[in-house]
Amino acid sequence: MAETLPERALTNNPVLREMLECGGVCLWETDLTTDVTVYQDGFWEQYGYSTASLANTRDMLKVVHPDDARAMSRAFRAHLAGETPFYQAVWRVVSPSGELHWLLSRGKVTARAADGAPLRMLGVYNDITELKRSEASLAESHAELDAVFRSSSDGLAVVAPDLTLIRANAAALRLVRRLGAYELVEGESIQNVPAFYPDRPVRDDVARTLAGEAGVPPRAIAARDGIAWWEFSYSAVRGPAGEVLGAAITVRDITEQKRLDEVRMRSLRLESMGLLAGGIAHDFNNLLAAIVGNIELAQLAVSDPDVAAELGDARDAAGRAAELVGKLLAFSGRQDSVTGPVDFADLVLEMARFAGKIPGHHTPIQTSIPLPLPALVADATQLRQLVLNLLVNALDATREHGSSIQVRAFTVFDPNDLPDDLLLEPRPAASYIVLEVSDDGPGMDNETIARIFDPFFTTKPSGHGLGLASVLGAVRSHGGSIAVATEPDAGASFFIVLPVPGGPLTRA
Repeated sequence: MAETLPERALTNNPVLREMLECGGVCLWETDLTTDVTVYQDGFWEQYGYSTASLANTRDMLKVVHPDDARAMSRAFRAHLAGETPFYQAVWRVVSPSGELHWLLSRGKVTARAADGAPLRMLGVYNDITELKRSEASLAESHAELDAVFRSSSDGLAVVAPDLTLIRANAAALRLVRRLGAYELVEGESIQNVPAFYPDRPVRDDVARTLAGEAGVPPRAIAARDGIAWWEFSYSAVRGPAGEVLGAAITVRDITEQKRLDEVRMRSLRLESMGLLAGGIAHDFNNLLAAIVGNIELAQLAVSDPDVAAELGDARDAAGRAAELVGKLLAFSGRQDSVTGPVDFADLVLEMARFAGKIPGHHTPIQTSIPLPLPALVADATQLRQLVLNLLVNALDATREHGSSIQVRAFTVFDPNDLPDDLLLEPRPAASYIVLEVSDDGPGMDNETIARIFDPFFTTKPSGHGLGLASVLGAVRSHGGSIAVATEPDAGASFFIVLPVPGGPLTRA
């Protein structure tokens, strides 16, 4: 019966068959009264089956993936019942080797009996395997990109040409809240965010990007509190023809980078100042030697007591100048040092007792030093000067505002547990001794903090500005580091880090 169907002749046309095969299309025809289906020659053979073995319409269900059979049958029956204008289903063929191929089947009843019963159905199979694979690959890529987009610690957002937010990840929305205490949602304009006000540079950057300008440079801006920094970068989103569809905005937290850059620049500046101070001190020391020598020769040649006294005063003044030179040499790290074993705990306690007896200072110094501390190999004189300068600095800070000075010393074995914001990178060591000198005085603002280690900078009416500079020099000469924690009206804490001899550890 099926072999006599007139449409069968179409599949025997070699030109038509070639055209259909090129398009991945197969014609089929079903006699619904006998349930016999005729297929285009060679169609089932390409999937490893015999066309003859699938002549019965129901036989085809044997090669359909079990997960697809029910939906395909339901669509087929719905069309036979006249519920749909045509039959359409997407399903998978399972080859004898287990390989899967996707087919799109479409068909239509072309003849019905007087009572509406379907008699004949014509249709096509279209192999969409490659399309499905492309869709799966695209979906996988989209899922991967979506996962990266949503989980990125950087803020990512895409805006339309009218500045409507098309999409943003959680990091971007958190950033907007911090920038301007504003809750932004997708579908709204970004113009209500302070960073994107018409008079703000970020808005101009986005506008340039939307205009198609390439290479708009990143821009760094600070948060409202001035503590955090972010970097905005931009990229145009283009369509197939190169038209600009929107702008992609990336926002990266560069606070730590800014902090490290500032620390690095400050360290370089101090190093340069140390070199300069060392050179000046060295040359000035030579001049002082000549001055002192000539004064001593003059003292030998005069008999007038008044002149001798004046020469003595000049000799004493030169001696004080030599002391200042020594401080400059200490700051530069050029001063010759005599190293040996040092009991740092005893040294700190000794200096605390001495500082507590300085006239004019009444703030109590409380010490907390667990014994024993690891032995240091250091210049004891430099360390005594270092500790004393820190204590005198704390005493001066609490002379009018403040009531206590705390001194602690402890051992750190993990470099990651060292204080934050170290000014210098300490020498790798098995462990470190950390000295903390804290006071509850008036504290310091950022401008003062930036200059406290500069030679001759002082906030004291009678200071010479070399105390903390010499502290830094002593720390540098011992391969250590220093950090300061302070805020206005919140006191100040100085942390000194000194490496203990032994096998090196590195900071992660």
